[in-house]
Amino acid sequence: MPAGTHVPGPELPGGNPLTGPLALLPPMTFNGWWAALALLLLLAAVLLAAVPLLGRLRPAQDERHAPVPPVPAPRRHPLARIDRLEHDWRTARIPPREAAQHLSALVRAEAAAHLGAPADRLTLAELNASPRTRPVAGIIGDLYRLEFSGEAWSTVHPDGTADLQRAFEASRRAVARWT
Repeated sequence: MPAGTHVPGPELPGGNPLTGPLALLPPMTFNGWWAALALLLLLAAVLLAAVPLLGRLRPAQDERHAPVPPVPAPRRHPLARIDRLEHDWRTARIPPREAAQHLSALVRAEAAAHLGAPADRLTLAELNASPRTRPVAGIIGDLYRLEFSGEAWSTVHPDGTADLQRAFEASRRAVARWT
């Protein structure tokens, strides 16, 4: 059949489909910018949906979403640690100056944990200035002379044990009040 010939078909109500009230219109041409606009809108919709998902992939900066710190290993009771430290000093496992340094650190740490003040980072003057930490300051002050004396232990402590023994006893009393 040659091109452009019309083959008669069934008649539709209203007449010829290319003419009349129900006539079909030929396809319309459109500007290429409409395709670009549709593509941009599609890309914007995808990005808008992806932003919340990408936000979840970043680590949380807020404290509410921070990871829970690991549970510390159980510590020995502080009074038992004082007893162990005194035992090590009396059996000459550690020298008296080192025993005083460890005792001072232990008392400061326990004070910080139980008094709500950073006693482990405060100077002796700062410990004396706060009413909460003033009892700790007395113990730490007694230990300072033992810890930081430039002289030989026997010169500072002619009897060799009295001051350190009193410091152990005062530390036990203080720690026992806090625990």
